[in-house]
Amino acid sequence: MFLSSAYDSNSFSFGFGSSCVARCAAIEAELRYLPNYSGRDISVQAEGQCVLVTGVVETERDFYRTLNIANDIAGADKVILRLSLERGLRA
Repeated sequence: MFLSSAYDSNSFSFGFGSSCVARCAAIEAELRYLPNYSGRDISVQAEGQCVLVTGVVETERDFYRTLNIANDIAGADKVILRLSLERGLRA
């Protein structure tokens, strides 16, 4: 993951005391730096104790990449994923 590997001496750790807003920012940063990512209009917001991810992706691979990143950072039980899969949109 980008945030955990950017610098050898720096790492992000989200423990029990971390805020949902920090998790949202971390997910957004990870998605922003994914190579060949087809996401459009991706939004990551705090909804209570959960993270809501919305937007559009063009491939199943990017759908699962988004899901895995959100699950890794926020926890699988704290993610609401509302992505549309629209294939073949790239010109």
